[in-house]
Amino acid sequence: MRSIVQQIDLDEFYPVVYLALKIRVKALPPDHLHIATIYNNIGLVQGKKDEYDLALMNHDKALKIVLKALPSDHPHIATTYNNIGVVHQNKGEYDLALMNYEKALKIVLKALPPDHPDIADTYRNMGLVHEATCTWQSALEYHSRAATIRRRSLATTHPQLVTIENDIRRVKAQLK
Repeated sequence: MRSIVQQIDLDEFYPVVYLALKIRVKALPPDHLHIATIYNNIGLVQGKKDEYDLALMNHDKALKIVLKALPSDHPHIATTYNNIGVVHQNKGEYDLALMNYEKALKIVLKALPPDHPDIADTYRNMGLVHEATCTWQSALEYHSRAATIRRRSLATTHPQLVTIENDIRRVKAQLK
């Protein structure tokens, strides 16, 4: 499934989402999950626009809401940690990225079935961090875990599986 960020023109997003936020804030309690979703979506767009500090600010707002409103092992919390990890990764803050991915992974492993795509995505993100830090063996391990999950549910020609297989080839080339 494509995210909202992949489907829309980023410059058209701001007026619409801020209007939605304004309406939701007036109509709902400040810790409502719909408001957290809007903050997460704003953060995703800001991350795509390389506005990393603003993205982190909005993901942090979302995190505060979901931590308060949901059980500690809810997948929405993992999604928010993953979003924060992506921003830190894009900033080159690999330790912080990995810390957030590990929090996300702990939740999804507990809350979701073992072949769930969110688990594969988290493993792949962790593999990419290890690639960026040249810890090739760890990168291979995480990419392989992601591939194992994806192979169970996707055709060999599916773009997500092809991407992970390319990740594995790239890392193996570094290990030679």
